[in-house]
Amino acid sequence: MTSTIAIGNGFGVACAADTMTTVGHHRRTNDGAIKLMPLKKPHSLAVMHAGSVFVHGIPYSSHIANWQESLADQTFNKVSDYVDSFMAYLEQSIVDNYSPEELHRDYLEEWDRRCRAIRRNLKRKDALNPKGITRHFEGLLARHGKKGNRTPPHFAKRVFAELGQSSVSNILEQESRRNGSPNPEHLSVEGVMDQVFGDAFDDRARAVAVEFSHFFLGEFHPTDGGGTLSFTGFGSRELTPVTVEVRIEAFAMGRLFAYDPMVSVATRHCPSGGYSLMETMGHSDEIWRLVNQVGLSPHYSARVIRDSLRDLQNATVTAESSEEQVDPECEQISEDRQLTEPSADERLSLAQAEIEMSLARIEGSNMHRVRGTIAGANLKTLASMAVRLVQLENLALDLGGELQTVGSEVLVGLITKADGFYWVDALTGEPRERRVAS
Repeated sequence: MTSTIAIGNGFGVACAADTMTTVGHHRRTNDGAIKLMPLKKPHSLAVMHAGSVFVHGIPYSSHIANWQESLADQTFNKVSDYVDSFMAYLEQSIVDNYSPEELHRDYLEEWDRRCRAIRRNLKRKDALNPKGITRHFEGLLARHGKKGNRTPPHFAKRVFAELGQSSVSNILEQESRRNGSPNPEHLSVEGVMDQVFGDAFDDRARAVAVEFSHFFLGEFHPTDGGGTLSFTGFGSRELTPVTVEVRIEAFAMGRLFAYDPMVSVATRHCPSGGYSLMETMGHSDEIWRLVNQVGLSPHYSARVIRDSLRDLQNATVTAESSEEQVDPECEQISEDRQLTEPSADERLSLAQAEIEMSLARIEGSNMHRVRGTIAGANLKTLASMAVRLVQLENLALDLGGELQTVGSEVLVGLITKADGFYWVDALTGEPRERRVAS
């Protein structure tokens, strides 16, 4: 896992990232990862990375380094333009370096993993049978497909043209037959499902599962993995820092599967103040909990709850005392009042809603103050904040006794409009030459 952060204002932006990676099925951790990759001048930009290290077996860092060389002195007006440039480069790079057969195998391997995850889930529920499989895929189909009587996405036609069972365009099946294998059943979307679910598949379960796959594979790449890149800095026409985050899954059949980029721009703190930006990626729960609550009494939440429930408790006591003696002439009035007054459960729900709104107001006010602090901080302070917040996430995992998936050395750099990116020492905040984590 990863913890990265970008904190910026009108002076510049500090980017910090830990150097721990987690690999393998047994959750082995390694030190020495470089998750913060700067671009050289004339660019004022850095790319931070989280999630899967590889895209089709090649590290994202290799793609980013080659893309940077292709830019030379070409600068872009906006950070989002850099993202568009990288995505176009990545797509072409994959096309140039992989055969269609390799990409198709990667696609079916990911589909196999997804199907096996479904199989494990059904087995835990003791539902790995035709009836259980049918119900499961009918539920998925209701969410992804038949809802609104939609037709399968157009891309599904290409998926099943190139990877459908017995399709004339399925090059994997053709290759298998040329190599002397007469039964290449697993080299297709349907064949993977047949192999994974085996005897638990009947005709009905298979038909529903295949129908679902037409909808799902027409919209998504069949993976739970993927890498996330955060582009942070300044375009040539931007005076305040911007981050653009994009999650990339894979490339298949002429399409790069990626989520729409999320753009975050520095915002004005107040009419008389400056701009501030704060964005995190990866592990960040402890960072945001601290930011939302910093400077508050540790008992503030208990006080809000106590005050919000006081009225509910008083109303309950009043209601109980009034029930002890009831004037017969007022019975009809009491009955009418019961029809309009909220029940105990309704009063409790209202109190809970009030508590949530009160806590949200307090945290919102606190966050406003934090952003004001960031807006006025100098570059050295920004770098120090970024480092300590990443270290906070690492400390939380240590204290919780969890696997140390975030930690080791923290790399930090500063980006300014005039100077571009330069590394700074994590302890002193002073500029230094790049030192790769060991």
